[in-house]
Amino acid sequence: IGWTAYFIPFVFVYEPGLLLRGDTSKIIIIIIIATAGVYSVTSGLSGWFLGKIDFARRTLLVLGGLALLFPAHTTTFGLTLNVLGGILFVVLLIEALLTWKMSNHIN
Repeated sequence: IGWTAYFIPFVFVYEPGLLLRGDTSKIIIIIIIATAGVYSVTSGLSGWFLGKIDFARRTLLVLGGLALLFPAHTTTFGLTLNVLGGILFVVLLIEALLTWKMSNHIN
């Protein structure tokens, strides 16, 4: 989806680790967080997260993804937003995996 072409350059400015600058462990963490954030927002906008999702889940995915993409070090609540976005993403991912598993009858 094209939204990333407009949004990600701003993330590069606030998170130089995405440009592979800085400590290796921080770079890996930032890449994982940014990937989860982009996947979350894109899934919410497209309406597909391991299957078709309803409007409420779409909204939660977009909000959680944007919280993940918020620069943690710019404000006092940035890290809190990142953690909340990560928790929301993981909960929705687990719920989607369980739904997918039950619908495909995989044991």
